[in-house]
Amino acid sequence: MSTAFDVTGPLPTGVTVLEASAGTGKTYTIAALAARYVADGIPLDKLLLVTFTRMATGELRDRVRERLVSAEQGLSRALAGAPPDRDEVVRLLCEGGRDEVERRRRNLAHALADFDSATIATTHGFCQEVLGGLGVAGDVEPARADERGAWWDPDETARFGRWARRLWDGLLQVEEIVHR
Repeated sequence: MSTAFDVTGPLPTGVTVLEASAGTGKTYTIAALAARYVADGIPLDKLLLVTFTRMATGELRDRVRERLVSAEQGLSRALAGAPPDRDEVVRLLCEGGRDEVERRRRNLAHALADFDSATIATTHGFCQEVLGGLGVAGDVEPARADERGAWWDPDETARFGRWARRLWDGLLQVEEIVHR
């Protein structure tokens, strides 16, 4: 039996996979975690947020941006002396001394200013990005599109997914992909 994930609990380290049914709050949780990591000093461009469909990616991108904005504004209000925020994540980020809260607010503001550097993508889009970054060494055929314009080849997608996972886990180096 699984337990509910607490967005105000200790921040997970390493790769975190959230598996849950539709409508259970995955996007809310991912956006809240992104705001917490960024507030604590992890640059937004160091986070990898991956989902399955283009529609879900667009929704996730919007919700992460909204979450960063609301957290930054909540911290600004707290620093100005406003009563505690009703948002549990903002309340958590307000804990600590004034300098610490201001540092978190600045981290969030910086992430918002550089939001386009965020990697929020579909699984396929991320794999294409990794392989595209290898240039000709990636040795892949040009992307094919289905009727919706999505790149899709089940065999290649599975292989790229395994490579991406091994790259992410540090078990595979780019040089190994190039020499295969």
